[in-house]
Amino acid sequence: MRQQVKLYKIKGNPNNPRIIKNDKFKKLVKSIKEFPEMLKLRPIVVDEEMMILGGNMRLKASKEAGLKEVWIEIAEGLTKEQKDEFIVKDNVGFGEWDWDMLANEWDSTKLEDWGLDVWQNPDDKIDEAEEGEEIELPQSLQIEPPKEYIMIICEPNSEEWEQLKEDLKLGIVRKGGYKKGSSFDSVSMERVLTYNEFKKIYALRNSKYQYKQFYKNVIGIPKEIKGITPTRNWILKNCNHERVVMLDDDVKTAGYVRFNKRNVNMIKIKDEDFWLNEFNKFFDMCIQLEYKIWGVSTESSSKSTYPYKPFLFKTYALGSIMGIINDGEYYFDEEYTVKEDYELCLRHIKDKGGILGVRYLFWENHHWVTEGGCKDYRTIDIERACIKKLIKQYPGMVASAKRTNNEFAIKLAV
Repeated sequence: MRQQVKLYKIKGNPNNPRIIKNDKFKKLVKSIKEFPEMLKLRPIVVDEEMMILGGNMRLKASKEAGLKEVWIEIAEGLTKEQKDEFIVKDNVGFGEWDWDMLANEWDSTKLEDWGLDVWQNPDDKIDEAEEGEEIELPQSLQIEPPKEYIMIICEPNSEEWEQLKEDLKLGIVRKGGYKKGSSFDSVSMERVLTYNEFKKIYALRNSKYQYKQFYKNVIGIPKEIKGITPTRNWILKNCNHERVVMLDDDVKTAGYVRFNKRNVNMIKIKDEDFWLNEFNKFFDMCIQLEYKIWGVSTESSSKSTYPYKPFLFKTYALGSIMGIINDGEYYFDEEYTVKEDYELCLRHIKDKGGILGVRYLFWENHHWVTEGGCKDYRTIDIERACIKKLIKQYPGMVASAKRTNNEFAIKLAV
């Protein structure tokens, strides 16, 4: 039975398995404001108790749009099992969009306004192009013999399909033809990637799964945690161990320097047990010194590694290899988007008189080179701003901030 009722009489279903992202919710609200008659043509479905079986998001959006009443359809006589079945089936799409037709025969701007993900508006680019002008859309890749390939199959309009499009950054490409007016001038969704393109995306987005090939206990950082400083704090707050070691995964070389009368030799060490034993030694030393932080030299040169002066106490521990006694006393200052490790060390030195700087070993990384991490947002201006903040926050402790290679080298004045 279809009727119009006040919004407050309808009960949202707490067991609704569907969610809606913020951007799509805004589009739904906009759609209801512009076309409220749609709610009469597709009413919210409720049971005899006015509990929603289909239309939870439409109810929420109707409230946001300022509506006082909506149309409902009361489903009577359904069993508990039938209600559960309806809730799921009402949200299952059995059909599949014909993306070629949508891209070539529909206005993509309107499609996006109506809530369909189209990524970009290829029609605009085609319409704006002058006669004979090349269009900027990339050419789609073609599967031609003797190419090898695999296929990934998803259910139409499913969550996994939406996630796959997002993960692989699929966009709109040209199927054929290069000029406006060509008989082959059509656009479609990108469906073919080279292995190198996929490998790059996979490495950036799915490092957790790569690590799981070697270690079982791998926990991924939640997507909402952005930036190196919040990431470090999330690790400290969610790790159940008192001894935490933070390591960059882009290690270049690690080991120790051996001096003799004639030359200097770098001895590389890859043995995992060796490093674990050394790390535990450093934690034991910190407890004796009443320190909470230790770090290893991040350069393999003889100027930075001292076998005859194995420890320094007025120095820095860089986040690329840093040990922290995780008892809740020290966290990183999230006002620092970079140089957060320097700030933590300065604070620790100010509080406790020093840190444990290990100089008979080295752990060298590829800074500013590999994809991901701080490289994606670190700039010279951001570095300079954080250094100025360090100098202001710790007057008399920062001696210099000289730029070397791609980074700023900061020296202590203590």
